[in-house]
Amino acid sequence: MNVNNNNINRVAVVDWGIPLFLAKVAPTADLRFDTPMRVITMLAIFSLVFPLLAGAGINTQGGLIEMEMVSEVRSVQPGKPFSVGLKIWHAPGWHTYWRQPGIVGVPTSLDWTLPEGFEASEIRWPAPERTKMASLTAWGYEREVLLMVEITPPKTLEPDAELHFLAKGSWMACATTCHPGFGEFKLSLPVNSSEQPDWNPETRDRFEQTRAEFPRELEGWSASVAEGKDNEILLKFTNSGGEPLPETAEIYFYCFDEQVHSDMPQPTTRNPDGSLTIRLKKPGFAPKNPKELTGIIYNSGGWDSKPGGQFARVAASW
Repeated sequence: MNVNNNNINRVAVVDWGIPLFLAKVAPTADLRFDTPMRVITMLAIFSLVFPLLAGAGINTQGGLIEMEMVSEVRSVQPGKPFSVGLKIWHAPGWHTYWRQPGIVGVPTSLDWTLPEGFEASEIRWPAPERTKMASLTAWGYEREVLLMVEITPPKTLEPDAELHFLAKGSWMACATTCHPGFGEFKLSLPVNSSEQPDWNPETRDRFEQTRAEFPRELEGWSASVAEGKDNEILLKFTNSGGEPLPETAEIYFYCFDEQVHSDMPQPTTRNPDGSLTIRLKKPGFAPKNPKELTGIIYNSGGWDSKPGGQFARVAASW
């Protein structure tokens, strides 16, 4: 079966030349746009100054980023989950944001309208990168990335029906200037009544590659967390059967919530017992009395030798 020719929408964000006046502050300032009120304020300001941004052109030539909704299947089996993904390409020097951007930025979001009985998961986020919004360090993506979402169909579907999936997307593309974007992405897929999945040969490998690179649970090391001095968090890793850390390995922590300041250094101390302590700075808007510290821990030497082995998920109770 072939996918409807109109089932993929591409959106390009073009350079409107907006000066990043909202980010011209000292690097240690608690400038952030990811709490709801400040997101609304930021987007409202941009909309007033450059209202055309909300209608960025539907073409892929000369853009700062290109976005395309793709599916790993060409048709849908009743009751059999499958994945779709928002593929994002960034022009050199530009980025979009991870699920928790740090002290600045707005994460990419998708709001789905699905056929009756279908369900969509939250975005499954690949490991982030450190990037710069002007002079500020944030967490996002400069590389081409696939933001995957799992779609679960109901157990019964009308044979040979054509199914339509709509996602309203919002994102922020930044470098030394910032560009909010909004767009709709559509997929049209027929029902597959056979017993075999109808994989899309043009996209299947990309989905499998992304799955293989998702951060896994940290194994062989245990994590603990404690309060430090001067508004610091002490995140400690103790070897419980894992590979020793190479002396030259760089360790870096990406936090799932707002407990860690993305624009501050993360000095590490190698302790005599082989454990490692990372000192993390809290931002002024850090949540009060959190129950645990969760995120992604990066090890340049790799936690294991598998694809994506430099990144691992970690949780430590307060």
